[in-house]
Amino acid sequence: MARRRELLIQQFYRRWKTEYLTSLREHHRMSGSKTQTINTGDVVQIHDDGPRCRWPIVKYNLDFCDDFL
Repeated sequence: MARRRELLIQQFYRRWKTEYLTSLREHHRMSGSKTQTINTGDVVQIHDDGPRCRWPIVKYNLDFCDDFL
């Protein structure tokens, strides 16, 4: 019984990885634009030189004006 459950879990994961993730990637390639906009209230990850798992995650709360830059 436990072996059957383990096989079902492995089969589900394998299909999810190959079918769903692939279709999700293709959907974003076809429907999305290459630019992203950040709005007030969005949660963003700040790029750092360390490993990605240690990059800080913050809530964006400041809008910049074009003349500010």
